[in-house]
Formats: sequence, C-alpha cells, structure tokens
Amino acid sequence: MKIYGLPLSIRILIQLLIILSLLGCSKKQTESIRELDQSIVANQRNEVEISKLESLWNSHSPHAPVALKLGNLYAEKGDHIKAAEYYESFLEMDSSIKAQETRLDFAKELFKSGRTEEAKQELNILLEKIPNHAGALYNLGAIEGNVGNDSMATEYWSKLIEIHPADSLSVLAAKFIEQVQTKTRDTE
Repeated sequence: MKIYGLPLSIRILIQLLIILSLLGCSKKQTESIRELDQSIVANQRNEVEISKLESLWNSHSPHAPVALKLGNLYAEKGDHIKAAEYYESFLEMDSSIKAQETRLDFAKELFKSGRTEEAKQELNILLEKIPNHAGALYNLGAIEGNVGNDSMATEYWSKLIEIHPADSLSVLAAKFIEQVQTKTRDTE
C-alpha cells in the first residue's frame, strides 16, 4: 500500500488503522478512528479553501460572494470573530434578500463572540427589513434568555408563536417559555 503522497496526519491515521486491525480492535473502535480521519480530512479541505479564498480576497477587490463563503467557513470552523468580520463585509456590499438572511448568521456570530448588543441591533435591523422574521424573533428571545432577561425572551417567543404557529422555531420557543415559567414558579 503506497501512502507517501498524503499529508503526514493522514498517513499516521492510515497506519494506525492498519495496526489496530492487526491487533484485533473492535469494529466500533475502528469506525471511530475512521470518523476522526474523515473529520481531519474535511478540516484540511476547509483550511485549504479558506487560504485560497483569503488570498483571492486580499489580492483582488472585495467580492461579496467571497466574503459570504469565508464567513460561512469560519462559522463552521468555530472562529466567530472572523466569521462576523466577513459577514459584516458581505452585508456592506450586498443589500439583497440573501443579505438580510445573512444578517441572521452575522448576529449569531456576534453573539457567540460576546458582542451581545451588536447582535441585538442586527436582529432588529432584520426585523425592520423583514417584519416578523421568525429567525430574528427566535434569536432575540434566545439572546434575552441567555442574558437572564426572561420576560423579554418570553415576549419575543410569544410573538413568534402568535405570528408563525406552525414554524419549527415556534415549537422550540414554546418549550423555552415552559422552562422559563417552571423556573419562575420554582423560585417563588
């Protein structure tokens, strides 16, 4: 078996799989290692794609789809600060409906990076552009709930349920309202 053209981490994992199969590891253990291997390969692909897109971003005039893709890749990677940076660039260049939907992702990344007030501002801008947007109402409730403002969280979630009763976010909101009510009863 020739494995020399592969990155070192992949070669090591392949060799580890071979050794484990020779040692009689269980199918479940071998499967876990394969999943780890696939995760590493996917991560390396994302890193290569990020590198190429950032090179393109830095060497040419900014392009909205590149900013959006970089924002998505960084969000997937868990780098919320970089994701928010690229989402913000995208929003500065694009005013389409797609941009307004991206505003929701931008707000989530702002919140995850500790910029709570900015996240709420972005969600309120989204509600100005698309009144009663289910995702904006749900996430405003989630932010308020996470910062301990249960009454505001319940208000946003109740509005969501009233306007979009069949939406899956309304189902989640109803569960959270129930949790808030239970917590309130327990503390009384």
